[in-house]
Amino acid sequence: MSYELLQNLADQLEDENPRVRLWAVRRLGALADPSAIPALSNVYRNEEETPAVRKAAAEALGVFRAMQEALARNENVEIPDPATVKEPRFSPETLKQLLGILTVLMVLLWVVNAVVAVLAPAGGGTPVAAGPSSDDLRVELERRYAQTNADVQNQRLAWMQLAATGQLKCDLPAPVSTTLPALLIDFNSFPLLYQANLALAEAATRLTLPANNWLLGCNRRELTPPAEENLALVDQAAQQVVQARAWLDQVAANAPFVNPTAPSDTQPTAPPAGEETAETTPPPADALSAATPLALSIETYRTYILDMRSRVDNMMSGRGTVTLLTQYWADVRTTGQSFGCSQPFNVQELTDYNAVGADVAALEPRLMEIQSRLNIGFALTRDSLANFQQGCTTRDFSILLSVGEQRIQGAANAFNQAAQLLDQLQADVTRSGS
Repeated sequence: MSYELLQNLADQLEDENPRVRLWAVRRLGALADPSAIPALSNVYRNEEETPAVRKAAAEALGVFRAMQEALARNENVEIPDPATVKEPRFSPETLKQLLGILTVLMVLLWVVNAVVAVLAPAGGGTPVAAGPSSDDLRVELERRYAQTNADVQNQRLAWMQLAATGQLKCDLPAPVSTTLPALLIDFNSFPLLYQANLALAEAATRLTLPANNWLLGCNRRELTPPAEENLALVDQAAQQVVQARAWLDQVAANAPFVNPTAPSDTQPTAPPAGEETAETTPPPADALSAATPLALSIETYRTYILDMRSRVDNMMSGRGTVTLLTQYWADVRTTGQSFGCSQPFNVQELTDYNAVGADVAALEPRLMEIQSRLNIGFALTRDSLANFQQGCTTRDFSILLSVGEQRIQGAANAFNQAAQLLDQLQADVTRSGS
C-alpha cells in the first residue's frame, strides 16, 4: 500500500461521519496491508467509537492475526495489489438508506415492546447478559493455556536437541509462537482470570524471540545467539505458563484470591457455600492488584501512566518506529526494496524503560507488568530494526523478511498489551479520584 493511500485512509478514520470511518476501516481490512495495523488498533481501542466501526476494526485485525500465524508456519502470504482490491460492498449512500430503514424498524419494534409491556403481567422479565461469564473466560483461557504450553514444550525439545547435536534441524517443522494477545478482562470482576490472562500473553510474547531466532538461523545456516540463550528465553516463558496454571487452578478450586508466588503464614478461609466464589472476592492488599484505596498516591500513578503512555505513543504513532518499520517491511514484501533505507531512526527511543523500581513494584505490581511489556516491545523492535538495517547494507532482504516482519508484529502486540493495561489502570485511578 502506498504511503499516500494509507495516509488518506488514516485521515478518513478521523472523519466526523461514522459511515466514512466505517468505509475506511473496511477498505484497510480489504487491502490486508500490515502497515494499517496501528491505525486499526487505535480504532478498536477507542471506547467512544461506534460499535459497528469497532467491530469492523476487530474483523480486520483478525485477518492480520491469521496472516501472522501463516507466516509463523512458513506459509506463503501475498498482500494484494491495492489496484486489484474491490471496494467494500456498500457505499456510504447505500448505508444511509439502510440506516433509514433500520430506524423505521426500530421505531416499530419500540412500539411493539411498549404494547407488550402494557399487556404483559407485572413481575416478568428476562435478565440481559452483560459480557462474557467467568465460565466462558475460563474455557477460553484453558484453550490458550494448552496451546501456549504445547509451544513451550515444542520449543524446549527443539532447542535441547540443537544444544546436544550442534546442528539445526531445518528439515523439521520450525518451533513457533502462537500469537495470543491478552484478552480484555476486568480485574475487579475476575481477578484470578485477569492474572492468568496476563501470564499467558507474557509467555506467548517471550516465545516469539526464540522462534524467530530459529527461522533466521535456518535461513542463514548459522545460529546466533547460541542454543543455551534461546533455551533460557523458553524457560522464562515456561515460568509464565506455570504461573497461569496456578491462577487457573485457583479458579477451578474456587480458592480465595492469593498470590501463588508469595509465601503466606495464614491462608484465608474459603467462602461459605452459596456465597460468591473467588472470582468476585476482593483481593488482599499484597496481591497482584490495585488495592482500594490505591497503594500509591493518585499523582504518582498519573506520572507513571503519562510517562509510559508517551513511550507507547512514540512507538505506535504515525511516525513511530514500530509504524515505520511495519511500513518498510511491507514495502520490501511488495516491491523487494524500501525507501526506508535512507530514513534515519532515533535509536534512543528504543532504550529500555526502567523507571519502576523494586519499592514501587512491591506496592503496585501492575506498573512492573506494564514496564515488562514495554521492554519486550523495545527488544523486538531493536531486533527487527537490526534485521532491516542489515538488509539495507547487504541489499538482500530475502532471508530477513519473514523474521523482521514477525519481530515488529510481536513488538506491536507487546505495546498494544501495555496500552490495554494502562487503560485498565487509568480507569481504576479515575474511579478512585472521583
